[in-house]
Amino acid sequence: NWSSSVLQKAYRKSKGSMLLSLAFAAQLDQFTKVKAAMDKMRAELKQQKAEEFQKKEQCEKELDENEDSIKESNYEKKDLETKISELEVRIEDLHTEIEEKSEEISETQTSVKRSGEDRASQNKQYQGAVADQRAAEAILKQVVKKLESFYRKKSLLAQPYNDGRAGRSTGDAPGDFKPYKKAGAADGVLGMIEMIIGDAKREEQEMISDERNAQEDYETMLRDSFDQIARNQRSISDRREALAQADVALNGAKGDLKMTDGELEHLGHTKADLHGDCDWLLESFKARQQELSDEMDAIDQAKAILSGAKFD
Repeated sequence: NWSSSVLQKAYRKSKGSMLLSLAFAAQLDQFTKVKAAMDKMRAELKQQKAEEFQKKEQCEKELDENEDSIKESNYEKKDLETKISELEVRIEDLHTEIEEKSEEISETQTSVKRSGEDRASQNKQYQGAVADQRAAEAILKQVVKKLESFYRKKSLLAQPYNDGRAGRSTGDAPGDFKPYKKAGAADGVLGMIEMIIGDAKREEQEMISDERNAQEDYETMLRDSFDQIARNQRSISDRREALAQADVALNGAKGDLKMTDGELEHLGHTKADLHGDCDWLLESFKARQQELSDEMDAIDQAKAILSGAKFD
């Protein structure tokens, strides 16, 4: 009959095996059973169409989410690689700074030791020079004392003495003898010695002053050096603490990078699985939806014919 012809024509167009079965059933069975079979098949086609639509929506959503996750993980990986690079540079700089500060401490300690040795040598020379100077002063003072004593006695002997006899005193030298007079050169010698003693005292005071200044400079140098050593030691301590923190951060960043690489690998596998499951549907979705719609339309037409409708 004509409904069977329509079903066979629809079969040739859509290649649906169920249509072919219905075509034969239309010829052999009562229309009531055929209509029921048509309704069932159309419901199945409608369900399949809806499921494929849902599948397509799910595939697109999961593929988009996968792509977003891959991008986010790649950004995170880049940030971690940058962080690791910066931490490695920082750690290298800290090692260099610690080494430099340690060398400065060593150099300062060596300088302090040498300065102490020099100061001890200078003080020893000073002690010897002052002792020699004072010894020379003592000798010169003894010379002055001796000469002053000598000339004082001579001066007393040279003074005239009256023995009570008129016109005669012991100061008058008999005959060709002249009264004793203090030698004029004595004052010059004593003055020269006194000048030498004065120069020696001034030189001694200069040596004492120079020694005091040298000792003060040395003590200032010691304080500055010890302060510098203390600052460098604190700096080394701070850098070692920063180094420990940087090492922890570096290990953490490397661990995070390893996890991120693992996540990217997992996302890559997921992406491959999604494409394997979804590409066939996404590529043929429109055609398949159209085919299913055409097949349902054919069933609707065939059912209408069975119900008495006519189509040109």
